[in-house]
Order: sequence, then C-alpha cells, then structure tokens
Amino acid sequence: MNGLDALLVDRYVTPNDLFYVRNHLPVPPSAAADVQLSGVGLRRPVSLSVADLRRRFAARTVTTTMPCAGNRRADMTADDGRAVRGLPWGVGAVGTARWTGAPLSDVLEWAGAREDRVGHVVFQGGDADHEGQPYETSIPAATAFDPRRDVLLAYEMNGRELPVDHGYPLRVIVPGTIGARQVKWLRRIILSRDESQSFWQQKDYKTVNPSTSWETADLSQVNIL
Repeated sequence: MNGLDALLVDRYVTPNDLFYVRNHLPVPPSAAADVQLSGVGLRRPVSLSVADLRRRFAARTVTTTMPCAGNRRADMTADDGRAVRGLPWGVGAVGTARWTGAPLSDVLEWAGAREDRVGHVVFQGGDADHEGQPYETSIPAATAFDPRRDVLLAYEMNGRELPVDHGYPLRVIVPGTIGARQVKWLRRIILSRDESQSFWQQKDYKTVNPSTSWETADLSQVNIL
C-alpha cells in the first residue's frame, strides 16, 4: 500500500485537503451570487442565494462516496489490454464526505415545480470553455424530485464552507452517481423535458460493450454513467 492509499483508508471520511479535485474547465474567477431555477413545470423562474437556501430550507447532511469515472483507469487498461480513454488515474480519484445543504426536492416543491411536466433536471456550472459554454450535465427528474435520493444543493463539506476547488459557493450532490454529474459552482438549474445536450452528457461518460469501441459505438444509444 503506497502513501496515498494509506491516507485514503486511514479514516472513513476523507479530509477536505485530501479529497481529489477534478475540473473539466477552469475554475471560475468569481463566485455566482445566486442560482437561477427555470424551465418547464414552473409558475415563474426564481433566483436563490446561498443565504436564501440556508434561511428557507431545513439543512440536510448526507455522507456519500463520490467516485470520478476515471478512478482506477490505469488498472482497467492493464486488465483489458486496450487503452482506456482519458488520463491513466490510479486509485486516488474517490472520496467520502459529509455534505450539507438544501434538499433539491424541497426547493422544487417550494418553487411549485410539477414533476409530471419534467423529464430531466439540467445543472449548469460557473466554469466555461473558451467559447463561453458552461459545464453542464443532467439527471432524470425522478431522481431530482425524490426526497429519498438525497440530492442536495450543498454549501458545506465536512462541516466547513465549501472549498473553492469543490464548488464554492454551491454545488450539486447526487449520491450514487459519478462526480461528473455533481456540478460545481452551480449557477443554473433548468427543468427540461429532455436531458442535457452538452458534450459531457451526449459524448462522454458513457459505457460501451467490451465487444465494441468508442470509434464504432453509436453514443446516442449508449447508457450514461
């Protein structure tokens, strides 16, 4: 067991300074003041600050393990004999934390959102590419609206204000999913009939049958992670 392995298993909850950091785009230079909630099934768009979330909604703390989809990618390559797309990460891209925030289901109920009109809930981060397109992914509405799934709009990590590298001032926590779905620096929540059309939803983070490859697979028919 190397030094990193030993640190990760030394305690059940991963300290903030040891929790892996993975960004798709540059860290935004400034934090968003509010998160905007809009889309189908709403009477009107709403805007909420972190202070609003703290004041209006009972805080919930959820302990959950967040894996990067690339965790142990190097082992996958060694085992299969074929190179796996992406950086050859070892075992360090996983961590367990206690996240505190407002349950998304409570926020949607407060906003008067109608689940029967929504197919997917889209999250946009404050990080953007050179053309100004923000990082964006989505989850099924059934997951977002269900209070038992513990989806959070999180503003604390392990009892402390959310660190910048982990999404300050607000990020989405979706227990049971890969880190790529748990958008950092959250700026917009969009209720949609369709899933996100972003690159990261449509062209990445998908699993293919071992008998095929990324070059031959029809990604529109492939399940997302």
